[in-house]
Amino acid sequence: MLTIIGSISTASTAHEVPGDPAYSIKLAASAKVLQKSSRKKFQKPEIFVSLWALTVSDKKHLPQEDSSSDFFDGTAEFDVFCRACQVLLKRNAVPVLYGQFRYCYRLEPKGLFSTIAEDSHHFPTNSKRRLRSGEDMALDSRQKSPGSIPSRQKGGSQRHLENVAQRLAKCRADRVFSELDATTIMQRPRSFTRVLAHIGRTGKSPQVVKQILRWAQRLESDIELNVYHYTTAIAALGNASDHTGAVELLEEMRHAGVEPNAYTYNAVIKACLRGGAHSQARELFEEMKASRDLTPMPSTYNTLIAAWAQQCEWQQVTELLRDLEMAGLSPDKYTYTTLISCCAKLGDVQRAQEYYQASLDAGVEPDVITFSAMIDAYAQSGDLEGATSLYDAMREKRIVPNAVTFTSLIHACVRGGAWQRAQQTFGHMRAAGIAPTNHTYTALISALVRGGQTESGFRVIEGMLRTGIEAKVITYTAAIDLCAKSRNWQLAVALLEALTQAGELPNVVTYTAVIDACAKAGNLPSALDVFAAMSEAGVAANVFTYTTLIQACQKGGKWRKGEEVFQRMREAGVEPDRVAYTALLNCFAQDGEWRLAVSYLEDLRARGLRPDAILYTSVIDACVQGEAWPEGASVFQEMKAAGVAPSLMTYNVLMHGAMRAGDWQLAMRYFEEMKERQLHPATDSYNTLMIGFAKGKRYEEAIDMYESMIWAGQEPDVCTYNTMIVTLTRMGQWERAVEGFDAMLAAGLEPDTITFRCLIKACIKGQDWPRALGFIEHMVARGMEPGTATFEILVDALWGGGEREHAVQLLREASVNGDSVGQSSQFVPPDQEVSRLNLLQSDLAGAVQAHTLHWLCGVEEYVAAGQHLPAKLIISAGKPDRACNLLTGQVERAIRYEIVGALLIGLKAPFTPCPDEGHYFSECINVKRWLLEMREKGGLMQHLTQLNKNERDVQL
Repeated sequence: MLTIIGSISTASTAHEVPGDPAYSIKLAASAKVLQKSSRKKFQKPEIFVSLWALTVSDKKHLPQEDSSSDFFDGTAEFDVFCRACQVLLKRNAVPVLYGQFRYCYRLEPKGLFSTIAEDSHHFPTNSKRRLRSGEDMALDSRQKSPGSIPSRQKGGSQRHLENVAQRLAKCRADRVFSELDATTIMQRPRSFTRVLAHIGRTGKSPQVVKQILRWAQRLESDIELNVYHYTTAIAALGNASDHTGAVELLEEMRHAGVEPNAYTYNAVIKACLRGGAHSQARELFEEMKASRDLTPMPSTYNTLIAAWAQQCEWQQVTELLRDLEMAGLSPDKYTYTTLISCCAKLGDVQRAQEYYQASLDAGVEPDVITFSAMIDAYAQSGDLEGATSLYDAMREKRIVPNAVTFTSLIHACVRGGAWQRAQQTFGHMRAAGIAPTNHTYTALISALVRGGQTESGFRVIEGMLRTGIEAKVITYTAAIDLCAKSRNWQLAVALLEALTQAGELPNVVTYTAVIDACAKAGNLPSALDVFAAMSEAGVAANVFTYTTLIQACQKGGKWRKGEEVFQRMREAGVEPDRVAYTALLNCFAQDGEWRLAVSYLEDLRARGLRPDAILYTSVIDACVQGEAWPEGASVFQEMKAAGVAPSLMTYNVLMHGAMRAGDWQLAMRYFEEMKERQLHPATDSYNTLMIGFAKGKRYEEAIDMYESMIWAGQEPDVCTYNTMIVTLTRMGQWERAVEGFDAMLAAGLEPDTITFRCLIKACIKGQDWPRALGFIEHMVARGMEPGTATFEILVDALWGGGEREHAVQLLREASVNGDSVGQSSQFVPPDQEVSRLNLLQSDLAGAVQAHTLHWLCGVEEYVAAGQHLPAKLIISAGKPDRACNLLTGQVERAIRYEIVGALLIGLKAPFTPCPDEGHYFSECINVKRWLLEMREKGGLMQHLTQLNKNERDVQL
């Protein structure tokens, strides 16, 4: 066949005599080839057009007795020719087409197809219209030169029609008529139909579709609204979920004398199902079956089957399958795939397997869509092995997977908790040259979030943004959720802004994820800002959003704000659940607001909610933190009376409360009761008892509890080692305490700031100053800031241990290194005539005196340099108007004032006490005179060594 076509296609260029028998044979052969090709899809339209042109132009040379002489008296061949012409036009092969007709007709391109149509009076109107539309496509060009048509990149009729459709879709309903009147291309029947179909596919402009039909009805042109136009309009209304308008248009169609066909009914049924009018869809289906002229198509059955399956109406599905078979039809591949997909969405993997096996039994060979749907069903049920085995079976059948297949497989890895396999599947997808979709990235990020692989997740997000993939809410929400897990609130907010700038509207889940990221990072102001932006965008918050915001208030230590958010939730008509109440009670527990916690517990009961163990535990914790232990014990008894089983956390809180109240026997009873309930004590349980024993100076019991913990097989954590270091230090075994640092490192634990603070205290206990300084170096080497508390402890210890010069030197080095501890007491000449030292931030006696001396040494150096002092020097130590509690570990204002006064007296500094103001002050001339006297005695540091024992007694 190809040989014959190739030989014939050259006939138009061969210089043969028309009366030559060989030429006549070629013409007859071309007619036969054309006749055969018209019955099937043509693969070479340019050859087809060439044969037609050759045959028509030389038809008079054919033998009269040849049966092919009346070849073009029919309509099918000419219609196929018209379609071939349109294919060439779409391929921008107009020069080939025009070349053939220039040779055969000796005509210019302008009006070429119209001339052919006029030459063929016996051809039907549809074929003529197809030719004229081909001419329109050729002449509707932005290029000036005749005989050419622009390519798709430069814009063509298809692009022009799409632009018209987009412009109409954005029009207001009252401006559609004027827009249509100004668009001449819409007055052509075929262009009108294509624009109408394009607008319908968008599903966003049902009123525009109706107006277009009204415009066509009043237009005096070749456009006559037929069944196809109405069906297209009904489908458009269905895509816009306007099932009422679709039914009304069906009635209007009947009144206009246009009989609906099966496609029309199918479109109306789809519209009703999409709009939730299932009963009306069923009535239309029964009406369709009762009609003599209408027969339900397989697609109609498939549409109804999908709708009933999504509603879990499996009896209706069974009846429809029975009706399908009674109608002489068999469930096809699409039917079974639809059923499997519905089962997958519902998580009913067993029913999906049944339909999959039924399709195999019926001889329906599954394709990639069927396999993907079945893999998704396994994924929804968390059956990773089933999904993997089906994927292997698919590969054995040499079926190439697509993006949906890989996405479903990654989703199965998410449900199965196999983030490594999810990454491998994603790599296989990229290696196969399949571009990941938004759903693919969403599934992969979700897998990494569940696996705690934040770094890998951020790399995936970075790669997704680099590919320029279109922003989708679901994908960005998964990425923001990853940011929340890693407490990266800055990136979460940036992703939210990027999503908004891309024109996508974030939903409530997206905003809640961003608020969660801010909450976990302890950034309450940003969480409130995101919540405000959410309200401005018109997105209604749900109970999860409010609960997350209350948790942010807890992290920020703002229980009043948390209660305000809770009340706002009620005002918005959102009913709080137990989780919301728990978040609010945790806010109260953090600040010890036990009365509010108890009142909201009663409010929860009044609303018909039953408190669980978590709620009761939060209330008990609020009582413990609020120093209301009897009320907490009472709540526990109420909890047991209500039949709520205490949890491990409940007993931990109870033991902490009992230890805090000094009742260690009750704490041990709770510990034994916990074990009787088959609740195995965790590391936190042992830590609670150890800390309680250590604070109660029952050091032996604390060590025994540590040994019991090891015997029970519980692994010590950082808190355990910190408690043991403190316990051994207080027992005077500071060397054993320091050895705990090596044991912690050997156990693979990373010490925190509290660990180093406890170790420094142990070294201070043993007056091992070099080792104490060495632990500070350890902190710096690990990227930790020693912090004010650590420096204060070391400075206080050095001062109390007689290493006063060392203490002052440590403050000097800290100020040089830019540390806030040293800079707080560094003398800096002010712009005003007053220089002030603020000691209100220091809580330890030795540290207070060290800071004072550090500041005075700075004044001494300033005077020695010949600089001008301010008129007044003031040392603020706080008013001595509060009673002192010597049992506390901190310096009260009263004793701080006395400590500073004792140091100034010992140094014979000319500072005048001013108790009412809470400070000491001196004139600059007096300070200069005093410093000159100190210089003659060797300076302040030399004179400091002569302080008597009474000063030491005062600081103790």
